[in-house]
Amino acid sequence: MTTTVGTSELATILGVSPRRIQQLSDENVLSALSRGKWDLPACVQAYVAYKMLNVRSELTGDATDEQLKAEKLRKLTAEADIREDLRDRQRAKLFHSDDVMHVLGDCMSQIKAKILALPARLTLQLVGHKEPAVVNDLLSGAVTELLNDIRVYKPEDFRSPDLPELIEQPETVIAVEEGASEPE
Repeated sequence: MTTTVGTSELATILGVSPRRIQQLSDENVLSALSRGKWDLPACVQAYVAYKMLNVRSELTGDATDEQLKAEKLRKLTAEADIREDLRDRQRAKLFHSDDVMHVLGDCMSQIKAKILALPARLTLQLVGHKEPAVVNDLLSGAVTELLNDIRVYKPEDFRSPDLPELIEQPETVIAVEEGASEPE
């Protein structure tokens, strides 16, 4: 004897949503007699067998095809992200934070040394000059010269030595013009 039930009634009996019934039908776990009509005993037996298979594969560590596909997709995505990061680092679009900190530390040390040496370098040039305009010109010229000495940014300074060279990067220069208050 066949007991026929509707989708909502079958969902209630199995403890799932009507949408899950449709998904199980799409996965060929359950088969409908006709649109929205289900053979209750056959569906209950098929659903129990499906759940037992899932429990068994979880206990034995077997992964389903969907789990394997999801894991492979996750792995491929991670590998693609790693390749993209490496490519960006090679093209000097993305720098490793340790490299940036090292280069910036060296740069700051050089700037500090040049600024601290400025008074000693200018003392003899400024002796005897009493006109503010002359003193201002000498100081401005020395500061501009100092800034032009540290103006060169080279992407290869930020590149790790373990990365192969892919492309030659043109040198980016930040010029400081006479009379400018700070580099742009």
